[in-house]
Amino acid sequence: MNLCMRQSIQERRIAVQLMQLRREKDVIRRNRLAKEKQFEEARIKEFEEALNKEKACHICVIISVTQSVVFRVA
Repeated sequence: MNLCMRQSIQERRIAVQLMQLRREKDVIRRNRLAKEKQFEEARIKEFEEALNKEKACHICVIISVTQSVVFRVA
C-alpha cells in the first residue's frame, strides 16, 4: 500500500513536470515563429528599400540622358 502511494505521488510529480515542459516547449516554439516572422519582415523591407534606391538611380540616369539630348537639340 505504501509503495503504491509513493508511486502515485511520483507519477503526479512527473505528470506536472511533463506539463510544465510541454508549456515551455510551446513558448519556445511560439517565440521562434515570432522571431522568424520579424526576420522575414525585415528582409522584405530591406529588399523593397533596395529596389526603391535602384529605381531612383535609374530615374536620375533617364533624366540626365533626356536633358543631355534636349540641350544638344536646342
